[in-house]
Amino acid sequence: MTQRFVVIGAGVAGLAAARALKLGAPSAEVVLLERSERIGGLVLTERTPDGFLLEHGPDSLLEGKPAGMRAIAETGISDEVVSAPAGVRKSFVAREGRLYPLPPGLISGRASATAMMTAPLFTMAGRARMAMEPFMPQREGTDDESVASFFERRFGQEMVDRLIEPVFRGVYTTPTTKLSVRAVMPHLAMLEQKYGSLARAMASRASLSGSDSPAAPTVVTLRSGMGALPTALARALEGSIRLGVTATRLRRTPSGLTISLGEHGELEANGVVVATPAPAAARLLADLDPAVADSLGAIGVGRLDTVTFGFWRKDLDHPLEGTGFVVDANEKCALTACTWSSSKWVGRAPDDSALIRCFLAAPGATDEELVASARDDLRALMGIPLAIKPRFTRVWRLSQSLPRYEVGYMERAAETLERVAQLPDVAVAGNAYNGMGVPDCIASGLAAAARLLGTTEPAPPPAH
Repeated sequence: MTQRFVVIGAGVAGLAAARALKLGAPSAEVVLLERSERIGGLVLTERTPDGFLLEHGPDSLLEGKPAGMRAIAETGISDEVVSAPAGVRKSFVAREGRLYPLPPGLISGRASATAMMTAPLFTMAGRARMAMEPFMPQREGTDDESVASFFERRFGQEMVDRLIEPVFRGVYTTPTTKLSVRAVMPHLAMLEQKYGSLARAMASRASLSGSDSPAAPTVVTLRSGMGALPTALARALEGSIRLGVTATRLRRTPSGLTISLGEHGELEANGVVVATPAPAAARLLADLDPAVADSLGAIGVGRLDTVTFGFWRKDLDHPLEGTGFVVDANEKCALTACTWSSSKWVGRAPDDSALIRCFLAAPGATDEELVASARDDLRALMGIPLAIKPRFTRVWRLSQSLPRYEVGYMERAAETLERVAQLPDVAVAGNAYNGMGVPDCIASGLAAAARLLGTTEPAPPPAH
């Protein structure tokens, strides 16, 4: 029988894995199963007939993470890469009904001392406490701790309350009192271990670069939307993708592995990559290895709801100068963050329009209630009257797909990968293991494929 590899899940991790298997084993059959009717997973781009480009999932990727840029180059879409327009790096935090500018470069660990000590978000007492950071004792040991604990130790509670909590809540949908610093900011934990102080670490790096404000990581997007990447990855998989097919069970048989597909029967395989969210992966692997399923089940997941509005620009008094804002947890808002997409990226809206994307935490709310909450919060924080009618509204809801990187997550993820490594013909990939960004997921898919192929490097790309 011809060797057959099956990949379950057609998000970017599954697409990357299937493509690498196809290129690395040209004589093998590769089958990519996806329960929905589209590829891309969390990456979803929509273009409206009147010229708006909406991202319902991630809208960018970090250039410094090589797997993403390599995939773009290998699939022939490098000419799609664009950076943010000059001057739009400014972002804000909503507190007490006002938008305060965030110190540039803070969360990347590259903020200058001047930017921190002059930020209007902080009180004089808060600034004085932050200035004490070089004199704070270094934490003993290397055990994981929460993001809130890390920043409170180094910079004080005011920084946690006014900056760290709203920023990370907007990105990770997890309270900073539970969020793992080793999972989301390992470089800061390592800097403390090496230098004993983040301020000393920044000073040392600045002296090497000749500046007190080292460059922030470059964030890029694709001109026609992030959806261009999964489309490009899929080009090598013509005839291999089966949409609308749900894998329900994975079991071992004398001939290898058998995947149950419900009404679509069964499929035998010599090797399988499970590239689904952790809960689905746990269900798939429960019969094959209960210990692996239990390990996967210990990785918590959260939800994300977004509402995107298109407005006529003339109807908005707000300047929209920047990328958007995050919201202080003490604000009486359903909104956790807001992206001014048409300012952040070129080509997201017609010149006479604005595109605004809202992220909300409103468990149990209907679509109509989400829209109403978003409009109420935009009125309160941006001064957009309810009487202003948007050109269009889009609601996108996501559940059970975003891992919660809580304290101890790195150990749980490592344990999961170690257990899966005991299975000779199964690999896992996706955002539950080594990061939730697009490049992280691609790297995860490539690693899974390499494991089944018995190689250490991804397959070489075809010539373009």
